[in-house]
Amino acid sequence: MRHRSSVLIAVVLALVGCAKGESGPDPRVREARERGEELFVGRGACVECHTFGEVGDKVRAPNLAQGEPRTAAYVAASIVDPDAQIAKGFVRGVMKPPDQPPVSLTDDDIVDLALYLSGDDDFGGALAAIAPARAAREERARQSHLDNEIRRVSFVQGDATRGAKLYESLGCVLCHGNRRHSTKAPDLAVSGKRLSKDDMARWLIAPPATNMPSYGHCTAPQEVADLCEYMTTLQ
Repeated sequence: MRHRSSVLIAVVLALVGCAKGESGPDPRVREARERGEELFVGRGACVECHTFGEVGDKVRAPNLAQGEPRTAAYVAASIVDPDAQIAKGFVRGVMKPPDQPPVSLTDDDIVDLALYLSGDDDFGGALAAIAPARAAREERARQSHLDNEIRRVSFVQGDATRGAKLYESLGCVLCHGNRRHSTKAPDLAVSGKRLSKDDMARWLIAPPATNMPSYGHCTAPQEVADLCEYMTTLQ
C-alpha cells in the first residue's frame, strides 16, 4: 500500500507540473509583455537606441538582454531614472526619461515595459519602484541646478556693508534673531564659525525642507555673495 501511494503521489505531481507547463504564465503577464514589446518597438521609441536580444539593430545604447538577470522593479526604476545606473562605456544625460514629453509613458506603460524587458512577473514591485525613482531623479536635478547657481556666486567679491542692508531689507532678522529678538530659526551670530560660505549660499538659494523660503528667485549672485560675507561678520 505504501508503494502504491508513493506512485500515486508522484503521478499527481507530474500531472500538476504538466498542467502548469501547458497553461504558461498568467494571462495578465502575457498581455503586459505583449504591450511592453509593442511599446519597445513603437510609441516608446526604445528601439531607436536600444536592442533587446534580436529585436532592433541600433547600437547607440546597451543591448537590454545582456548582463545579469534583472527584476521588474529594477527595470522600471531604470526606465524612470536612466541616469541612476550607467552601463560601462556610456555616459549620463543622453537618455531623456520616457515618462516625460515627447514620449510621455504612463506608469502602466512603464510596468508593461519592465515585465517585457526583465522576464519577471512582479507587477507590484515594478509599480512600487516608479515613485522613488522619480523622486531620486528630481532631487538629482535639483542638486545639479543648485550646483550651477553656486558656481555663479563670486564669494571673493562679497561686500559685508551691502550684505547688512540686504539682511535688513529681506527681513532675515525677523526669524534669525539675536538676544534682543525672539528666534524662529537658528541665531546666525555664529554662522561664520560653523558654516562655510558655500553652505550659506545653498541655504539661501535652495534651503532643505524647512520653513525657510528660498531667496534664489529674488537675489542675484552678487547679492548672495554680499549676504554670505556679512553673515561671517556677525558677533
